[in-house]
Amino acid sequence: MTLPTLAEGRTLASEVESADLPVLVYFFDPECRYCRHTLDPIVNELAHLVQDVLVFRVNGLERKDLLDMFGFTLLPAFVLFSENGEEVGCFQGKITATELSDLIITTG
Repeated sequence: MTLPTLAEGRTLASEVESADLPVLVYFFDPECRYCRHTLDPIVNELAHLVQDVLVFRVNGLERKDLLDMFGFTLLPAFVLFSENGEEVGCFQGKITATELSDLIITTG
């Protein structure tokens, strides 16, 4: 399963506002071995298992403006938005499957 990415010409705000579900945004570095080999499978599996949250990816190297907006200095990073479009949780750096699942369940 391939996660959707931030579409060309779309803004993060438009993606979040148009969603009828909570949205988890996964900021990744395509050169990051941890992102590719550890987190990608975890995020893909969670996206498959947790049907009531929309998950999509953003290349953090291409969208440094978004990293700055959230104050992120490390990749990977995650932001969770409620179905109302409010930011309800965020995390940056290494994260376990359990921690990511807890972020979604407890704040989403």
